[in-house]
Amino acid sequence: MKHHAVCGLLLMAATAAHSCASSPTSPAEVSVSPPGQVIKVEGVMTGEGVECPAMRADDGGVYTLLGDLKGFRTGDRIRVEGVRQEISFCMQGVTLQVTQITRR
Repeated sequence: MKHHAVCGLLLMAATAAHSCASSPTSPAEVSVSPPGQVIKVEGVMTGEGVECPAMRADDGGVYTLLGDLKGFRTGDRIRVEGVRQEISFCMQGVTLQVTQITRR
């Protein structure tokens, strides 16, 4: 009986972990996501970017942004959709080529 209970708990934990990991904005998944993947993330523009504008996402991740930011600046709460870049001169966080940016 104990074996079945343990197996059931393991199955529930694995299912929960899979559900959490399926979020496209979880830092762990983004860090291993392939270049070219579209990522959607919400957060606040910050002054953390050394070479590129940056945002701190609600999940705690740092994203550097390339492209037209439509005038958004430090302190603005935004939602970004962008393509993950493999190589970038930004040298911080996960770099996204912005395809869409809106105020949140």
